[in-house]
Amino acid sequence: MAKILGPPSPNGSFVLILDKSIRDRLLRLYGGRIIVEDYGETVIVKTKSRRIAIEIIRRFQKYLKPI
Repeated sequence: MAKILGPPSPNGSFVLILDKSIRDRLLRLYGGRIIVEDYGETVIVKTKSRRIAIEIIRRFQKYLKPI
């Protein structure tokens, strides 16, 4: 199985970069379990949960932005 998620950031959060068009859907689905920061046409999603990070990657793969 290919590696789809790297190590957490130094503060223990998994960080994902996604297109802004998915912002409201992410908040509706994951609410208090994620932190969403807006940066122009991009949103930065942070979560402490590896399971949630992997679920977001699998479910919203076409919205992921390269680093």
